[in-house]
Amino acid sequence: SSSEENKIDEESLAEFYEMMENEYIEDEDEKEKVLKEVRKNPKIFKDLDEEYRKDPDVVLEVVIMDGLQLEHASEKLKYDKTIVKAAIESNPMALEFASSKFKNDFNTVMYCVRRCGMTLEFASPNIKRKPEIVYEAVKQDALSIKYADNEIFRRKQNKHIVMEAVRNNGKTIKYVPEFKDDREVVLEAVKENGLAIQFAETKFFVDADIVLTVLNQKHCRHLIM
Repeated sequence: SSSEENKIDEESLAEFYEMMENEYIEDEDEKEKVLKEVRKNPKIFKDLDEEYRKDPDVVLEVVIMDGLQLEHASEKLKYDKTIVKAAIESNPMALEFASSKFKNDFNTVMYCVRRCGMTLEFASPNIKRKPEIVYEAVKQDALSIKYADNEIFRRKQNKHIVMEAVRNNGKTIKYVPEFKDDREVVLEAVKENGLAIQFAETKFFVDADIVLTVLNQKHCRHLIM
C-alpha cells in the first residue's frame, strides 16, 4: 500500500540523515584531531592531505604559530588577507610565500620591513623603488640596501638612505656604486668599518682624513700601507 511505501521512504530518509550526520561528526572529529596535532607541532602541516592545506581554519591556526608554514598552504589561501596578515605577524619573512598582491602592497611590505629589513628581498620590483620603504628596511637592517632598486640612487638621489646604511654597516657601500665617489658617504663608511675603503674610489686613498680613519683600525692597516 502507498502508506507502507511512504513509511519505508520515511525510514530510509531518517537512516540517510542519520548516516550523513554521523559522517559530518566524523569529519569534524578528524579535523579536530588534525588541529590538535598541528597545535603541538605546526611543522607537520606540510605533510597533511591537501584538504587540510586548503582549509582556512587549519591554515589560520598553523600560520599564527609559524608564519613560514604559509609556504605549504593552497595557492588560493595565499591571497587571503586574514591568513597572510596572521602569517606575517607571526614571522615577517612569510612575505616570501604570500601572493604577488601582498608583495606589491605598500602597507604590507612596510609592516614587514619595519620588523625585518631583509624582507625587502620579497617585495615587488615596484615596491623596491619606494624610498620610504627602502629607508625603513635599511634602518632595521643596513644590509637590506642590496635589495633596493638602484634606480632610486641615480644622480645621487636619496643619499640619506645610503648614509643610514653605511653608518650601521660600512661595507654596504659596495651595493651603491653611485656613491663610491662621494666623500661624505665614504668617510661615514670607513668610520664604521675601515674595510669599506676597498669599495671607494681610489682617489680617497690619498685623502688624509679617510686614510687616518682607516689606519686607526688595526685590522685595516694593510689596505693602505
